[in-house]
Amino acid sequence: MKKLLTLALVLFALTLNAQVKLVVNGQEHQGRKLDDGIYKFDSANSIVIPYETFQRILADIEYYRVLEKQDSIKIAELYKIIKAYDTLGTSADTLIKSQRALIKTADDLYKGYKNLYNDLQRLYDINKFSIIPGVGVVNIPDISPQTNLVFNLGFEYQRVNLNALMGKKYQGLTVGYRIRF
Repeated sequence: MKKLLTLALVLFALTLNAQVKLVVNGQEHQGRKLDDGIYKFDSANSIVIPYETFQRILADIEYYRVLEKQDSIKIAELYKIIKAYDTLGTSADTLIKSQRALIKTADDLYKGYKNLYNDLQRLYDINKFSIIPGVGVVNIPDISPQTNLVFNLGFEYQRVNLNALMGKKYQGLTVGYRIRF
């Protein structure tokens, strides 16, 4: 019984590791089964696979070629986008520099016009607030037949003025508006 069991195990091992022959150009090569229908022939440097497996491998290769082409198109588009962003960044930097120069010029112009306005105010003696002193004579025949000496003290804000007249027998208040011509 022991011998029979050993013989059965040996035959089973031989069938698992069965040898297959391949004839190429008249030369016979010994091979062994690796997997489902796949045989390896070391002396011929070859592998034999089922036709369906071969077709599936070819289809997979074609699929990956299509994916490679799609990916290369996507990569090219991404490079275009990156280049566009670089160009946009350069243009934005140039625009920012020109805007800063424009702001500086506008500030200089503003300061220049402000100084020009201040110079013009000094030249024409135009102030927002002024004190106006004065001396004069007043003759009002109904009140006093003689001429009286009058002092005038006025305040002017922008173009509106308020004057107080003060004399020995005379007081008065006037409001005025300076008109240019």
